[in-house]
Amino acid sequence: MNQMYPDLLLLIGAKGSGKSFIGQLLEQALGIPFLRAEPIWKALKEDVSVAPADYVARGINATVAAASDLARHAAVYSFETTGAFEDMPGFIDLFRPFSRPRLIYIMARPETCLQRVRTRDRSAHIDVSDALVERINARSFALQLPYEAVIDNDPFTSAGEVLRIIRPLVNIATSARSGHDSR
Repeated sequence: MNQMYPDLLLLIGAKGSGKSFIGQLLEQALGIPFLRAEPIWKALKEDVSVAPADYVARGINATVAAASDLARHAAVYSFETTGAFEDMPGFIDLFRPFSRPRLIYIMARPETCLQRVRTRDRSAHIDVSDALVERINARSFALQLPYEAVIDNDPFTSAGEVLRIIRPLVNIATSARSGHDSR
């Protein structure tokens, strides 16, 4: 049986690199649904019934469930992550039963990321200390993954440049789906 899965444009980068900005841009300009990670994790953080030891496992499960729901209705969708998981390749594999992950690296200098985190809307993001941002971002910067595209978002990349980089991936995704590509 040939099963066709939607392409998942997985936006990977440090906290403050601009993943949400780019995901929202893709949604507005290309109609690619964007799944924001922060609200999922923020809701768990605010749920006092979630024990700290269970936070990461529950966050991963909630994220994968939300992505699976979105994948049922989208030919292509995007999702953001810092990639700071202990087993990032294993995390990516969790999406493979229902999506084809396409890895896109969103890069910005550490000091730019930290400044952006300090000045962003705290109501839409998990409040984290500078030290935690630096720890998360150190893991994110150290990732070595097979990225299909890289967006240098320092300073912010123009919408036109982001779309120039992403469109070929979307075209490839659409072409592969219209053929007999099976996964």
